[in-house]
Amino acid sequence: MAGLVQAGYLASSLLCIGSLSGLASQATARQGNILGVLGVGSGILASLAAVGFPVEVLMQFGMVASVGGILGK
Repeated sequence: MAGLVQAGYLASSLLCIGSLSGLASQATARQGNILGVLGVGSGILASLAAVGFPVEVLMQFGMVASVGGILGK
């Protein structure tokens, strides 16, 4: 599991760096935003996997995050 968490951190950092380069121009800004969202999302997932929460806690986190996402629209 530790190797998977490290790979998640690596993917997250590469996606965030890619998002910064995508935000450099107007033509690629949409792609940069998508890469940034994917990078932050994979970083959050890797952090949650590293802590080792029980499945019930992860499901509660997912439900609260979903409600917040729906209300934020």
